[in-house]
Amino acid sequence: MSTKIGKSSCSTRFTRNDSYRQTFLRGKRGLFGTRSLYCCSYCGRLLTRTQMQVDHCIPVEGAKSSRFVRTYIRLVGLFSDKKTREQGINGLWNLVPSCPKCNNKKSDKRGLWVVRGIIGRYLFPACWYAGTAVIVGTFAQYLLTGGGVWSYITYATSKLGEFLSYLGGIL
Repeated sequence: MSTKIGKSSCSTRFTRNDSYRQTFLRGKRGLFGTRSLYCCSYCGRLLTRTQMQVDHCIPVEGAKSSRFVRTYIRLVGLFSDKKTREQGINGLWNLVPSCPKCNNKKSDKRGLWVVRGIIGRYLFPACWYAGTAVIVGTFAQYLLTGGGVWSYITYATSKLGEFLSYLGGIL
């Protein structure tokens, strides 16, 4: 089962299929367990389901042109179940949510973009969860100590600004 690409033959495990977006949406939940809010794996931007683009972390063109990438995909298949092996480059392990800006910048590049996508897949949602926990925790603290809602809002706004400037500094 292979398709002709130029002069060489390339397995369908290394070519883009039409249903990779549906595969991602069925297999991955967004932030907070919803299917409507996602986080870009490259920049951390929050995205709705309609804004989000599903990106191949390791580009399809890389799988077509690089023997190293094809070998890596085969190795991933060795340690995976049959379904993942059959999906190849279109498997959930290689699909990440992306904003249109980052997806266009990345295009078919590899290198640090792949590393950034793999790390960002886990790092950015963790930052959003931690930020939410801090906000909810301080809100509960202010309500329990009698500080009032308005004092909480002013405090949280200043802390949120600090948090966002911190994230901007490390990205």
